[in-house]
Amino acid sequence: MKKIKFLLIALCIILTASFVSCDVIDDYVDTESIIGEIIGGVIEDSLNDNCYDHTCEFVEWEVITDPTCSEEGEEVSYCEICFEESTRPVAKLDHTPEDVEALAPTCTEPGYEAGVICSECGEAISGAAPIAATGHNEVIIPAVDATEDSFAKTEGKKCIVCGIITVKPETIYPEGFNVYSDPNKYDGDYAYNSLAKLENGAAMQSFYMEIDTVADAFHTSDSDALYNEVNNYHYAAQVIFSDNGITAEQALSAWNAYTIDHPLYYWMSKQIRYSEGGGYINIIVDEDYVSAETRQGYNTQIYATVKEYVESLDGEDEIYEITYAFNNLISLNADYAYIPGTEIPSDEDWAHNIIGVMLGGEGVCESYAKSFQLLLNYCGVECIFITGQANGGAHAWNMVKLDSGEWYLYDLTWCDSLANLDYFCKNEMGDHYADAPGGTGINYTYDLPETADAPYSK
Repeated sequence: MKKIKFLLIALCIILTASFVSCDVIDDYVDTESIIGEIIGGVIEDSLNDNCYDHTCEFVEWEVITDPTCSEEGEEVSYCEICFEESTRPVAKLDHTPEDVEALAPTCTEPGYEAGVICSECGEAISGAAPIAATGHNEVIIPAVDATEDSFAKTEGKKCIVCGIITVKPETIYPEGFNVYSDPNKYDGDYAYNSLAKLENGAAMQSFYMEIDTVADAFHTSDSDALYNEVNNYHYAAQVIFSDNGITAEQALSAWNAYTIDHPLYYWMSKQIRYSEGGGYINIIVDEDYVSAETRQGYNTQIYATVKEYVESLDGEDEIYEITYAFNNLISLNADYAYIPGTEIPSDEDWAHNIIGVMLGGEGVCESYAKSFQLLLNYCGVECIFITGQANGGAHAWNMVKLDSGEWYLYDLTWCDSLANLDYFCKNEMGDHYADAPGGTGINYTYDLPETADAPYSK
């Protein structure tokens, strides 16, 4: 304090002297230099007295990173004299024990023995030793010769335990055939494979394939949809599920999975008619697509549009680049569809299927996501259609498996609306909430794969 008082007095004297006329003072006084010397000396002496000649004392500690049962935390304190910072670790928390029963492994998922684990971090405390996944038990899917109504297919492989197709048969096209017009080129199989995880999954997959047979035939048919006069609706075909030994609810789960895997079938209604007693479902056709002539016209346009998109890739085979090109083209060619004169999303059928974005130049999120899925399915890229919540409302977007084998999230609707790539190829989207897996029938929702641990980097 004495030095501070001295500094103030000295400054006052020098400042007073600086206002005295130069005629009174014989020698000019360099006040700036004097002040600098005084301040510098006092500060240096203060630092020597108060900082360098003491032992830091850290009394109050504040936690800045909370510890968990798997990682230490961290706390910080500051010296009360010189304010030097010091940090130190905070010990891990104790595990929270939980008894678990043994879980048998599956073809793709590991299991574990009975024991005790931590309910917070999942670490085994005693027992609960991991059991490796068993791997697939594959059988051959025989090659198929061409017939009058179908193409030849190569040999494939399928697991007889979980039902997953491990090697997909390839279609052999006759010379000169327009490959873009083959409906099977646009099929996905993620929802199909997910059925294998459910009770009676193999039988549900078998029914799924029966739906595929009649849906393929109707898509290319030159006949109009059938009409149910009693209940006033049109339908593509009736499919019997009772022969597969599954319930009506399981049949509806298989149908729901089928509609998700097949974005090409724009004509397939979200509604379904079924008879539990009769053991069948009727696949309803939306009214706009009842006419065979109308469907054939749309089909021709869709195949031509897909061809334009694919040929624009100019042979590019890196998946990230393929998704980048398709996103740019969709953003360029399409806009979000609203009810005319409002800001309410369109409720027209075309706005919710691929017709909207691929042919009409506008659609809602469902049309964006299905169109992206359609294009990637054609290119043989694994793509998943996701439904959930975003921005306070129902929404649809995608997941794509890149060449690394890791999954990333894509929301082409928001990429277009925001005119940026903030929702393109992301390992997380904190404002998107996918529907929880589970449910049955028309409410069946499959598990989604884990996204990549880190953001995508080329």
